Amino acid sequence: FAIVYDALLVKIDTIPNITNCAFADDLAASSSSLSTIITIMPIIDTFRHYSGLGVNYSKTHIISTKPPSSSDREQLRQAPGQWSEVVFSDHEMYLGVLMGRKVTTDDIFLPVFDKFKKQAPTVLHSHHQNHACSPPHNHDQRLPHISLLLPF
Repeated sequence: FAIVYDALLVKIDTIPNITNCAFADDLAASSSSLSTIITIMPIIDTFRHYSGLGVNYSKTHIISTKPPSSSDREQLRQAPGQWSEVVFSDHEMYLGVLMGRKVTTDDIFLPVFDKFKKQAPTVLHSHHQNHACSPPHNHDQRLPHISLLLPF
């Protein structure tokens, strides 16, 4: 898969003013111009035709740092083939990271912190029960099942 997918990434790299990133079967392309993004759509269609790998148009979104203008919306409506089904979005999850122009730090961290708050009492209670409420005697005793992963 990676060898086949790499052919697409190399071809997109030849387009000026576009940056692409890929992980597994997820692709992100960025540019300061919507028309540049639209130029890679036929390239992806050609790749899809020859590779047999599909595009999930319902999971494909365009995120912009500014609200799309009526001209932008019309340009996207005129995109080739099923690409006209792609929509603009204020926020999307990409590789587990919430991103978009309306995303705040609260949007990113509050769900993680809420999950932490829900799990912490159970874990702390379990830890203290198992250790008779005594502090750990060495650094090898750690609280189990607490992970606070920051996406940056």
